[in-house]
Amino acid sequence: MHWKQNSLDGGTGLLEEQSDVSMLKIRYRKGVDLIRVIYEKILGLDHHFTGLHTYQNINTLSNPNSYPEFAKAKEMIEKNKNRRYSLKLPSLLESNPLVSATFMLVGLLMGESSSEVKEAEAEKIACILDFTVRMNADLGIIRNETEFLKNANQTLLQDCQRLFADYAKAVGYHISLEECRNSDNWEALFDKLDEKMEALESGLSNGDGPVLASSKDLVNIEFATQRVSDFITKYSNFIGQGTQYYQKFDHIVNTYQNEGACQAQLPSQYAELKTDISSTIEKFNNTYNLPEIQGSRLKDLMYGVGE
Repeated sequence: MHWKQNSLDGGTGLLEEQSDVSMLKIRYRKGVDLIRVIYEKILGLDHHFTGLHTYQNINTLSNPNSYPEFAKAKEMIEKNKNRRYSLKLPSLLESNPLVSATFMLVGLLMGESSSEVKEAEAEKIACILDFTVRMNADLGIIRNETEFLKNANQTLLQDCQRLFADYAKAVGYHISLEECRNSDNWEALFDKLDEKMEALESGLSNGDGPVLASSKDLVNIEFATQRVSDFITKYSNFIGQGTQYYQKFDHIVNTYQNEGACQAQLPSQYAELKTDISSTIEKFNNTYNLPEIQGSRLKDLMYGVGE
């Protein structure tokens, strides 16, 4: 879209072609449609992250104290510990998975039980200790980066709401995106668009309207459509980033080297975490990834082709 400045008569903001006003109107409507689509996807992601059991599953998996077999072994060690070396961990350290696991092994080795009993008890908790120690750091990565993605999606949601507020303001509509969606008030927005564009087109073509103001309004609408294009890129980048993160998570949970030997002792949360991650990858690839918004629909926004 091009704008002229006439230095001879002081007029500004005349469209090169009368049809450009109608084209800009089409582009604006395309922008509204794209905001609506992306907003629904961001809301869906927000619900998805809220419903994930990732945090509680990881907290269970990474802490040996959450395993019943570990708790039973601790009770046995407490009963048979050597009183000369009796020591009770502070509660702060007791809640630390790695310290608790180390303290358990020391207590088992220094206990007064026979070697056979110690070996039997060590065998019962071997997989628990191996899994929690080996996977603790990696599970922490999944927990922290899932939290990062959840917060980033919240930021994206707020950015989308602010974008809509500015976009709608360009045509004189002042209802929030959330309210507009909940009340299905889109037609009122399009009515405002019709009114605005008809007034601008009339003023510019007849030469008797506030030309300077008309030019400014048209530039604002043009600029608003460009901001939608920029937000599409931002959304697409976030989806690409999320996909990469979850592919990394999938690799992490499937590389525990003793999974075969310890399968029977691993809790159900391990399988649930795998399912959560696999499901999220599928959703990022097929539900939230929208290649058409970077293709034909973006072209519609930028050039106003088709209706």
